[in-house]
Amino acid sequence: MSLTLKHLTRLSSLHQRIKTAQTGTPIELAKSMHISERTLREDLKLIKNWGGKICYDRKSGTYYYSSDFELKINFEVTAITAEEKRIIFGERSRKTFVANKLP
Repeated sequence: MSLTLKHLTRLSSLHQRIKTAQTGTPIELAKSMHISERTLREDLKLIKNWGGKICYDRKSGTYYYSSDFELKINFEVTAITAEEKRIIFGERSRKTFVANKLP
């Protein structure tokens, strides 16, 4: 699964809300995060697949972790030189790019 920067940022925000047990109901949480309830369920499932033991307390109306769980998302940007690009992609990369370029 390929995750975008936007998705990773959203997962990090969701994790922080769950960690502090301040999510509100699923409908409230989805609305506050500007996502659909389906997307929320998918994100919760992804965090669960990563080992987060997420529970929901109906009385308090919030999601919470039933055991310690930490989600760390790190980003790294590295600039490369033209020579490094040639080494990584080979001599044909420019020709391939030009050939596939849209009008």
